[in-house]
Amino acid sequence: MKNYELLFIGAGPGGYVAAIRAAQLGASVCVIENREAGGTCLNRGCIPTKALYRSAEVLRESRELASYGLDGSAARANIGAIQERKSKIVEQLREGVLSLFRANNIAYFEGTGSFIDKKTVKVALNSGSTEEITANHIVIATGSSPRRLSIPGSDLPGVMTTDELLKIDHIPKRLGIIGAGTVGTEFANIFNSFGSDVYVVVKYDRVMRKLDKETVYEFMKSFKKQGINMVEGVLPQRLEKTDNGLVIISKDLKTEEEVRTEVDEILLSAGRIANTVGLNIEASGVKTDKCGFVMVDKNYKTNVDGIYAIGDVIGNQMLAHVASTNGVKLVESIINHTDAKPMTPVPDCVFAFPEIATCGISEEYAKEKKLKYRVGRFSFAANGKAMTLGETDGLVKVIADMEGKLLGVNICGPHASDLIHEASTAMTAGLTVDDLIETIHAHPTLIETFSEAIMDVEEKSIHSHPKCNIQIEEKTNPSIDAGKIRMPKLNDLMTVGRICEWNFEVGNHVKKGDILCNVEANKAAGEIIAPIDGKIMEVRDQQCETVEVGTIVCIILPEGELELKMPKLNNMMEMGTISSWKVKEGDSVKKGELLCTIEANKTTGEIVAPKDCRIVDIIVYKGATADVDAMVAIVK
Repeated sequence: MKNYELLFIGAGPGGYVAAIRAAQLGASVCVIENREAGGTCLNRGCIPTKALYRSAEVLRESRELASYGLDGSAARANIGAIQERKSKIVEQLREGVLSLFRANNIAYFEGTGSFIDKKTVKVALNSGSTEEITANHIVIATGSSPRRLSIPGSDLPGVMTTDELLKIDHIPKRLGIIGAGTVGTEFANIFNSFGSDVYVVVKYDRVMRKLDKETVYEFMKSFKKQGINMVEGVLPQRLEKTDNGLVIISKDLKTEEEVRTEVDEILLSAGRIANTVGLNIEASGVKTDKCGFVMVDKNYKTNVDGIYAIGDVIGNQMLAHVASTNGVKLVESIINHTDAKPMTPVPDCVFAFPEIATCGISEEYAKEKKLKYRVGRFSFAANGKAMTLGETDGLVKVIADMEGKLLGVNICGPHASDLIHEASTAMTAGLTVDDLIETIHAHPTLIETFSEAIMDVEEKSIHSHPKCNIQIEEKTNPSIDAGKIRMPKLNDLMTVGRICEWNFEVGNHVKKGDILCNVEANKAAGEIIAPIDGKIMEVRDQQCETVEVGTIVCIILPEGELELKMPKLNNMMEMGTISSWKVKEGDSVKKGELLCTIEANKTTGEIVAPKDCRIVDIIVYKGATADVDAMVAIVK
């Protein structure tokens, strides 16, 4: 039985990158992989998706030839040729990983690894034989798999996860997508470009709810303009087979009426689950949480000495580059006998039309944490290079603190996935707004939009119209604050927690002391208890999602209080701005009395008192913007 210094179970972007780095540092290394080298990212995720995305991008450009002064007819999607190109790219990169293993003298076993004990792993080789391997350090890097919704009909023919959709041999005429995170949004854009009639079934009024709201709304303008159908404010209940294909049967969350969405095929894009099945992880003594994710500390150590975990299987940011960074930091700490270096700001990219990229926080996060901050914006419509590309949708949004430290950068626009790296580099290096203003950017380039947004933080943007900044200090209202339910800190080490299960839904009434949900964190478990009687107005984080301590996960409207919402003044309106408040908190008003005026899309309106009442809390202040149906005030 051979012993290695490090053994990696999984050859995805976490395992294979960490293995190569360990070999570079002189360790003897072994890697076990039960599918293909490169893992989900290379074979069933990032790379094949981006290959399809590029085909869709070229197809879209071919339809715009006349706008560039070119004669010619638009291309057509040939799904067979598109899939062949994708497969060649994947095969080439996969062989590249294996070549790197050979060049670094890394032992590679094709088979399924399972624990015998905390030092020994049995490998059921794909060839049919078995081997036992020991190691001083074992790293679980098995990644994740698409989650299948546990609703009736999710196993019907034509209901797919991304694994199946990436291998599809035809273009669906009508494609339904359940879930509107990054993955669902990307596939909606890709197959809409290929010619599918796409229906995105979503609980909220927008896609990618966790990203900066203003940035996503800027994206939504293009998303809807492309003809992608949004079925908003619904919760899927079941899937059924019909004579004409499939139907998604949902419940309208406002009216509770049944909503039917008829399609031919369905993509389930409802998150991912940890790949721990078959590991016999119990034999090692390693603990997982109720969602199956391996529990680790800041050094990626499990509760068992000598066993670690990295990447998707620990359930934090499920990104390939995060897994790779986890792996490098882990092996360097093992070999150098130090703590793992902390993570630096992580860029996150969405490959859609237009692209979205973020690094750091959203404005909603800044408000929620009561941070003092400033915002700078710049539109691609005012950028010369974007105009020459014919891609002027979107903006760059910079969030900085009062001393000029960058807190977050959110980009929606052409090549956002490339532009974001100046922001992540600046944030890692600790550069300030003033430092970046002094940085010269070539003209004409897209990165000038970032430079202008940085200057706009200081109201120095050359190519923006003067703006009126309204700085509002957030007030505290005991009644409303009591209804903002936050992720609790279960112990001194806890920085993030995971929602295990919600016991209530939006619209349910709860009593003080009711258990709203169960939460878990490293080596700790607890409950979130309703602090007041009231009605659940919003559940922000779903089962198995990880959120920071102190983040609002749920909002309860106290009993006896009434919410005033942003009205929809016209069919085009998605957001509205409060022009003025005619009352202040604590005022008593009569039914029909004017409370505030509103502007949206060159339309004006007002909110009046629905009954004799007292103004408890003004949530959206003068000059601030809110979604249609969002709470703007509370009355009693």
